Amino acid sequence: MSHVARAMPQSIAFFEQRLGPKSAALLHHRTVPPTQPSLIGNTTFMLQGHDTAHVVALAGSFNGWDSQHLFFGRENGRWVCRIDLPPGKYLYQFVVNEDWINDPANPLTEDSGNGGTASVIVRR
Repeated sequence: MSHVARAMPQSIAFFEQRLGPKSAALLHHRTVPPTQPSLIGNTTFMLQGHDTAHVVALAGSFNGWDSQHLFFGRENGRWVCRIDLPPGKYLYQFVVNEDWINDPANPLTEDSGNGGTASVIVRR
């Protein structure tokens, strides 16, 4: 949802310009609720460093590569995300301030199917 928050001021300005002051006064700025970290689950993902990151998200084959719903929280000086995964093999990446990266602590990678590689986790 971070892309919505960034686009909202531009959208409001566009409509204010097009509608005129009287109609534009009816528009209200919308707030986006803060993201909540995912800290409960049977599988833990951790990321060291990236201390200046504003948002760290988890995306992978287990959620359709959606980077807008599984967020890391800070625990003991590192980024942590926990989710429930059934047994299986999954590809994943971390999204740090919108930059997609492989898990630096996991050397196991495979072709992601989009011209790059992704980290691999196997749950038994």
